[in-house]
Amino acid sequence: MVQSNLVPLNIKSVNYSIIIITQIQDFVNSFFHRFNPGGYAMLKPIPLLMPLDKISRNLAVEEIVRLNEKSSRYGLALTHLDALQLVETRGETLRAVGRIEIGGSTIGKIIEAFCDSSYINQQDYADTLHELLEVFYYMKNETLDLVPDDELIGLMKSFFERSCRGSLELLKNRELELMARNLRFGVPGYADVGRLDDRPLDGEEDDDEY
Repeated sequence: MVQSNLVPLNIKSVNYSIIIITQIQDFVNSFFHRFNPGGYAMLKPIPLLMPLDKISRNLAVEEIVRLNEKSSRYGLALTHLDALQLVETRGETLRAVGRIEIGGSTIGKIIEAFCDSSYINQQDYADTLHELLEVFYYMKNETLDLVPDDELIGLMKSFFERSCRGSLELLKNRELELMARNLRFGVPGYADVGRLDDRPLDGEEDDDEY
């Protein structure tokens, strides 16, 4: 069995890093040397200029566009530009709320959760996703990271469809704020913020009150 002496690559630049792939080349050289000593030409280190942020962004965009296969069943689809702008919104929002996220699956999870909503149409689809992203990261801070991502997205969808009836303003400023308050104060059943389906929207009159 060939032993590898590879060590983690040290990437010092966020935007453009010159990666000398000598570790991989050393591994290949040692492999051939063991089984065919003297019968190969040494590989030379080849400097590679890799725009890491661009690679990551492109992969995220491709993943978002692939989700059109599911969302198109509900008459919703994103263009390449829409997807790119969502990735940019994600980065800007993370910086604004002071968070770091490893991986970029949040956008996809929100798309998969909300694409079948009866309150979202093609005209406002992209804009709604931008707002949902911002609400999600804002609430991660407000809930002190006590709610797992998938659970938070599920609660957002449930509130959005039921008590908020498609209102992003109510989702953020009423249901989720109350839930976050319950969490911070250790209230049992923190997600039970009242009889959600029976509660009138702000500005609506209760027919039973005169």
